[in-house]
Amino acid sequence: MGVIPPEGEDFSHATFAKKREWQFPQFPPQYPTVARHYPPILRKCQVGSENNPPFVDETYWRKYLEGCTLCTMSSTMKTAPCGNGDWTMTYDPESVKSQGTDERAIDFDQVAHVYDLYVSTSIDIDFWADVACRSGGPRLEMMCGTGRISIALLRQGIAVEGLDYSRAMLDVFRSRAAQAGLQAVLYHADARDFELNKAYGLIFIAFHSIAEVVDNEDKLRVFRQVRRHLAEEGVFWISAHNPPARRQGLDGRLVDMGHHRLPATGEDLHVTGRYHLDPSSRIVTGSQSYVFSNGEKQLRHIDLPVRFHLIDPGMLEALLAEAGLVVTERRGNYDGAIYSPKTSPFFLACCKLA
Repeated sequence: MGVIPPEGEDFSHATFAKKREWQFPQFPPQYPTVARHYPPILRKCQVGSENNPPFVDETYWRKYLEGCTLCTMSSTMKTAPCGNGDWTMTYDPESVKSQGTDERAIDFDQVAHVYDLYVSTSIDIDFWADVACRSGGPRLEMMCGTGRISIALLRQGIAVEGLDYSRAMLDVFRSRAAQAGLQAVLYHADARDFELNKAYGLIFIAFHSIAEVVDNEDKLRVFRQVRRHLAEEGVFWISAHNPPARRQGLDGRLVDMGHHRLPATGEDLHVTGRYHLDPSSRIVTGSQSYVFSNGEKQLRHIDLPVRFHLIDPGMLEALLAEAGLVVTERRGNYDGAIYSPKTSPFFLACCKLA
């Protein structure tokens, strides 16, 4: 959760409560109050104004505050004026704490050795190569994984460094680069908390990897690290799912991710997945199944829990703004098409320092 603003400031982006009342009668009982703020969205209008009616309707409330961290009202709740005589903003210094977690949404260490077999697309390579060529160096790919994109850029003579929390994924990256005769500068670090003592002309998070940072507070930490490491005239590009397009296949049905042959052992690998979308939180949970076999004989099986956040692009932009990054360009596909909220398969945003 972000820093709690000092008492007496404008709280039009924080928790809402009627004067002398601790909870709206019409509020969904499981959501007694919200203790998360998104200034770029909610500062635009005053509480109770015609543009921002009181948050007593669940649909309206979710539209603006979906994915927020929740807390419970308590006797320690404090209030601050908001400029409207009928309303006050409230927050609880004890309850409003970071919900960030060190738990991995997907433990890629378990499957790093086979990851490149079932994730082998090149649909985005030309896009990232163009972005890198148009940007000054140095360049950093955060959440780079096994280097599918960065190695392709290195092959084109484009210098780029990589950072990832999975040591096993970086080991694969390093091995692949060495086999290709390439030198790779890699950092084993958490994207939410690292220090490279360098300012980058380009930082990017590709392949919708930000979805694996499930908690919004953790996303904010990532974006603040981006801001700290971005050069004054540098740019930050991020790729994310566009929820209307990505919802397909998130209803619990079995998704076949293909049969693959392990070059080193000759074993067969069959990868499948099942995913469930919670429509209220937009958090997807499920698992991926990795079955290794030799002919008809099953040799071993890995069941990998999966969790990611299908965040709305508007909320993503709000978090970027809170971190001090302003979106200057939006694309909806890797062919450079302009982003359309209803039809684009992806959301690609270019940011600069605010």
